[in-house]
Amino acid sequence: MCDIPTNCILERFKLFNRRQIIDESVDNYIAALRHMARHCRLDALTPDQDLNDKVLARFLRAFRTVDRAFNAIIQYLKWRQEFGVDSITIEDPDVMNELKSGKAVLLDERDNSGRQESAAHLCDDDTCDNFCIVFDMKDFSMSTMDYQFVKSLIWLLSNYYPERLGIWLIVNPPVLFTGCWAIIRGWLDEKTAKKVVFVSRPEQLAEYIRLEILPRNLFQ
Repeated sequence: MCDIPTNCILERFKLFNRRQIIDESVDNYIAALRHMARHCRLDALTPDQDLNDKVLARFLRAFRTVDRAFNAIIQYLKWRQEFGVDSITIEDPDVMNELKSGKAVLLDERDNSGRQESAAHLCDDDTCDNFCIVFDMKDFSMSTMDYQFVKSLIWLLSNYYPERLGIWLIVNPPVLFTGCWAIIRGWLDEKTAKKVVFVSRPEQLAEYIRLEILPRNLFQ
């Protein structure tokens, strides 16, 4: 594990007040944040291209202050290094086993808004700024409800892939799911919760995704 030099903390406070709030226009902060990253030698944790302007802008928007965004980026890069995220491919045995189980499908397609329907670490910044997640709830029962998976997914998206979720489509939600959603909703911030859409009809789903690209008919 690479250690971050302690003098980088002083550098941060020279550049910014830690309570400084980031507005929706983050362009003026990106160059300074990149300078902080270089001063703290974050290139030891990741290639420079992994901290491009789009990545920095997303962390700034999500964490609202420069200090919090910088700390979040450090944790994100350490996590990627510790778990070998950059070496994960779709050919890995664990990934292949999950895909063969049918629990998840990665589509090399885009939704109607141009969002990639893929996993976060496979979503290249040059071609994909955010992505679409589809949950098919047909045949749902309480025995299949995995709260820990959903909570972990939300935590990963919030902390390590902020601003990457474009829309989260929950298809065929049964009445039974209402109580589950009440719990899950408490784990989401207001901005993310607005990206969740419940879909019960094919024509409604077609507003977001071309139905012919789906691996199966979700409404049969």
